[in-house]
Amino acid sequence: MIHIAFCGIDGAGKTTSINILKNILLPEIEVKVAKCPFSSKKTLKNSGWEYLEKDKTTEIKRIAMAFEFAKYYQRIFSYHPQVLLSDRYSICYQILNEIDNVPFQTRKIMDSIYNSLPEPNLYIFCDVDPVIAVERIKKRKNYIEDEENAQILTAISQRYQEYFSTVKIPKIVIEPKTIEELQFEMGILANHIKNELN
Repeated sequence: MIHIAFCGIDGAGKTTSINILKNILLPEIEVKVAKCPFSSKKTLKNSGWEYLEKDKTTEIKRIAMAFEFAKYYQRIFSYHPQVLLSDRYSICYQILNEIDNVPFQTRKIMDSIYNSLPEPNLYIFCDVDPVIAVERIKKRKNYIEDEENAQILTAISQRYQEYFSTVKIPKIVIEPKTIEELQFEMGILANHIKNELN
């Protein structure tokens, strides 16, 4: 199994990139997409995790979310698809916890849970100007200005850049400006995946 995790701020193009790559690989290659279970009330309900929707800021609830995240991925891994594409992965939540100033002891517990999951074969960091990201997010129905403004996204983006510039892990940074550029980038990646599986 080849596991590729897409990371980046909201509005960076993670989901779009995944959909393009998936459509290039299918039907020749079996592809499983793992979407962040905490991305909406709908996914929480579908996962049976409605209890996490209320008062998510409490430390117990934060730890519970990390635990449920790990369980979710253990189940995903059990499917053993040829290619697994993750729309966010554990490092994304670890970075968000830093930005949210989650208490150190709580972060320590959560990190131990997140770190129990295997590293992906490759990280794709979708790097985008936070101002552009905000404009994209505003087009969504669930836009929350207090949580998705340029100031907050800039802080998260800077932490991503620090992480991927210092940690020695397999990664690709993409900064496509148009959908055509993104399709080109994903086409190159798809060819590498096919070569790796053959």
